[in-house]
Amino acid sequence: MILCVKLSNGVCERVLNYQLYNNQLVVEWLQLFAQVTKHKNFSLKVDFHCQQSVDKINLIFSQFKEFLHTLNIDIQFDMLNINKMYVNNLFRLGNAIDFKNPKDKIYFYDLLYQLDDYVVIKRKKVGERYDYVVVNLMPIMRKTFVDEQFYEYFQDYIEFGDLCMAFGETSKNLYQCYTRNDIESIQNGTLRVQTEFTTQFVMHFRSVKMNKKIMNRRFLKWCEKNKVDQYGVDYLSLKHQAKWGKLGKLIQDYAFDIYETIENYQNIVDIWLENDRKNEKGRKTGC
Repeated sequence: MILCVKLSNGVCERVLNYQLYNNQLVVEWLQLFAQVTKHKNFSLKVDFHCQQSVDKINLIFSQFKEFLHTLNIDIQFDMLNINKMYVNNLFRLGNAIDFKNPKDKIYFYDLLYQLDDYVVIKRKKVGERYDYVVVNLMPIMRKTFVDEQFYEYFQDYIEFGDLCMAFGETSKNLYQCYTRNDIESIQNGTLRVQTEFTTQFVMHFRSVKMNKKIMNRRFLKWCEKNKVDQYGVDYLSLKHQAKWGKLGKLIQDYAFDIYETIENYQNIVDIWLENDRKNEKGRKTGC
């Protein structure tokens, strides 16, 4: 089964093709996908995450401040000095807010995760890219995992071209706490485990390469050092070690530069399933 994603820059179009995996995780996800796309009036909300610029960060801060103001929350922001602890306090604030509109809650955490990404980027070398695209099939559909067998399909790493489930919770899972050295989310009970499928997915255009044995050893050592089990977290369980729910892989015989594409084609205008579309893999259309 092939998932086709059509991108446009207003003049030209390009199609990305993903070979979906043949497992129960994908079968369950496709059921939600079909529920949304069977209606001709479904919509797409897309967020392109490329290398963060100063202008982009300033825009995020401005949007976040304005949004909090609409909720009658007044917080002073200092972009130069914002750090992990400050962002964690905002996560706690989000858990305490009584959102009257579910869309407000989604928007709050969307902006907050972008701020969280900014904090991570500041700790890395200049020039490193964060290249991934978050796609929301609207209206967003959700389905709870029937049992923990689905965690067996989650993997420990991200590679270029991976198509993954989006994290369906509004707070961090254990692995995200580990990568951000965030013990506070565990201590204050805001840790979340992915327990549902959604019609949100992520197209990754970067690789996170690390020796699996070394990564797992560091993860377990961090959990032991911070005594996360004292807070009721069984870090040896499959659900807490699950990291990336992979749905498929980009078919890589495309005829264009992928980074140029995600920079210049930032409108996803259509998405569909097709069993076999070999003649359209990576093609340019509409020019």
